[in-house]
Amino acid sequence: MLNLNILSVTLPLTNPVLIFSVILFIILFAPLVLHRFKIPDIVGLIIAGALIGPYGLHIMDRDSSIVLFGTVGLLYIMFVAGLEIDMADFKKNSKRSLIFGLYTFFIPMILGTFAGVYLLDFFLSYIHFTGKYVCLSHAGDLPDRE
Repeated sequence: MLNLNILSVTLPLTNPVLIFSVILFIILFAPLVLHRFKIPDIVGLIIAGALIGPYGLHIMDRDSSIVLFGTVGLLYIMFVAGLEIDMADFKKNSKRSLIFGLYTFFIPMILGTFAGVYLLDFFLSYIHFTGKYVCLSHAGDLPDRE
């Protein structure tokens, strides 16, 4: 007699091997499929993730393995962005880049601190960490030049 309980699958997936397999399948095939529609690879991965997630087809729930893959994906995106930096252009404009980086860090930090302390009446220690997150959330965004 053949036991078919191995093939029984319930949604959302809970088996880590199945979760890993589905994620690898999406990482491989989503960019290939959506490239035919001239959609960038990263956007295709985001669309595929939204589609299989809890607010899409509910194939997967957000658990520790999904958080791990999300962290690895974020590190991959940062790595790819770092590869695309033109070092010659960056060295040529290093003073402007440094000034831009300092402005995009300190202006939101100072304005967020004053708004949090005087308008929202938060504790200074809480505001300090919140200001760091606000500053660092967009510190890598550089304006495009034509």
